[in-house]
Amino acid sequence: MSNDKIQFIALIVLGGVLLLFPFFQDTYSDELFNDAKSTLAFSLGVIFLSEAFTDSENSKGRKRFLRTLQIIALVLSALILLMLFLEAMS
Repeated sequence: MSNDKIQFIALIVLGGVLLLFPFFQDTYSDELFNDAKSTLAFSLGVIFLSEAFTDSENSKGRKRFLRTLQIIALVLSALILLMLFLEAMS
């Protein structure tokens, strides 16, 4: 297998695990932490999956859409981490 195929498969597996992570999580007493953890895992799953398909597709429109999706997921992840940091500081 070439490195591109291995990377593609690894990104799909990692993204799929992260997308399914919120369904198999332990529950904590802190509702904010549960929501943030689930959303962060989902966002990272979207980033990994869209990265896998961005590299494999040639359509400019599809690449632009997937890159936009990645940016939205990154911003959402950054906001969640900031929210958790501020919550921990208070």
